[in-house]
Amino acid sequence: MKKYYQLEFTLDPKIRGRYEMPHTVEITSKEFRAYKISHAMNMRMFLENEATFYKDMPKDLTGKLLKRKSCIDFMTNSPFCLTLIAVVSEKVKRIFDNLGVSEAECIFKKITIKKEEGNYYLMFVPFIHGTEFIYSETEFIPIFGETEVKHFKDYEEYFNTPGYYTVKKVTLPEKYASYKILHPQAADVFYSEDIIKAFEEEKVEGYDIKTGGKYLLELCFDNE
Repeated sequence: MKKYYQLEFTLDPKIRGRYEMPHTVEITSKEFRAYKISHAMNMRMFLENEATFYKDMPKDLTGKLLKRKSCIDFMTNSPFCLTLIAVVSEKVKRIFDNLGVSEAECIFKKITIKKEEGNYYLMFVPFIHGTEFIYSETEFIPIFGETEVKHFKDYEEYFNTPGYYTVKKVTLPEKYASYKILHPQAADVFYSEDIIKAFEEEKVEGYDIKTGGKYLLELCFDNE
């Protein structure tokens, strides 16, 4: 069975330096900010526009690195945007291309970063909709407060329940078991062992593998 991992932006002081925040790229394109406001200010709006969200996104995006002299391979972004996971280097994009990761799994949009000569990209990982979860085998916990596990009978009950819940254990249809990167709605992104191995071999900088905490999730597939 293929293993999957969750990542976070590195806290290694050798890479992070004296700053508390990870390497962060601010997207400075006014067109992108306006597009986000009109198409993805919240989940409901995003889902209404999702079919054309990536195709219609503005081009010629620009950004700047905050409080650092040079970029690394895997960086966080500002402002937040649904399904936008990181700003990444050409090295990361090449790894995904070599592994045959499809646009159903991951979409790259080029961004020009001020004072940087290399190629960088916004990395979007589209949602696997909550409508596709196997709810009898999926567990949720509240984002705030207690950590008691809650079950929902279907997506409609989950979506209409007051409060904010995140996935603790997600079970997906078997058809997704071939994906190398997955982003279940209301959950974190899962990276396959193939991606992690390539990151290690290519010495990708900027990430750590999550090893614990409230938001370390379990991923399963139907009929496992």
